[in-house]
Amino acid sequence: MSGWLGRKRKPTRRCHESRNKDWASNILFVSAWRVGRDESRTKALIIRFMDIDKKKAFLSKRKALKGEKIYLDDDLTLAQVAHRKENMPRVLDARKEGKWVVYRDGKVIITEKRTA
Repeated sequence: MSGWLGRKRKPTRRCHESRNKDWASNILFVSAWRVGRDESRTKALIIRFMDIDKKKAFLSKRKALKGEKIYLDDDLTLAQVAHRKENMPRVLDARKEGKWVVYRDGKVIITEKRTA
């Protein structure tokens, strides 16, 4: 089992002792914990996934939560946040011009507006 950067990661004890031989395909994440000190509101939940495919599958379901008080997003590094902040004006300007724009995986993708 490999981690985010190709490092080998041991499964948790509970997963390892599972009687199901195909246990890895059933488990979405390795660990989860809450962060923050503010007791007046719900703390953020950080989830570490088994692999990137399971993470993407989980995040692709975020539209199902529309209207709820739950927000899903990647936990970005400071460098990623700075890069995103630097490119957002370009993204917003292109959208105002009527173009189809996506900011994904640190890349800005701009194409002409799609027609039906």
